[in-house]
Amino acid sequence: MRTISENRQSKINIDKSTFFGFTFYIYSEQDIKDILTSIQAEHPQAFMVYAYCLVENKALQEERPNPPSPRPDSQALYDLIKKKDLCNCLLIVVGYFDKVNFLANELDKIYVDIISENLENNIIEFESDQ
Repeated sequence: MRTISENRQSKINIDKSTFFGFTFYIYSEQDIKDILTSIQAEHPQAFMVYAYCLVENKALQEERPNPPSPRPDSQALYDLIKKKDLCNCLLIVVGYFDKVNFLANELDKIYVDIISENLENNIIEFESDQ
């Protein structure tokens, strides 16, 4: 398994809509809650999707897309975690839409593109200290 070496943020503008991508290294479920609370406070009017994988005590604890939402919006992020074989990371995309209706596959591509930018030259082999 692999993980990210540093937390990163990126931003793209598409058709008058703005998207922010965040990648975080996480240690616990509390990290996830704290980071999500912080991002939601920073972007209260935005749409947010996320996915994560968490390994604790050398055992996979959590690995899922956007747990509280019944919508599959974060599936693309979850698939990216699986494809890159990542763990102990939280991927978040925040979007501000300006009356533009994106198709689901267009949003998936935007999510993957912005997070992939954060992951470029930012993936290391994962070594659990626990």
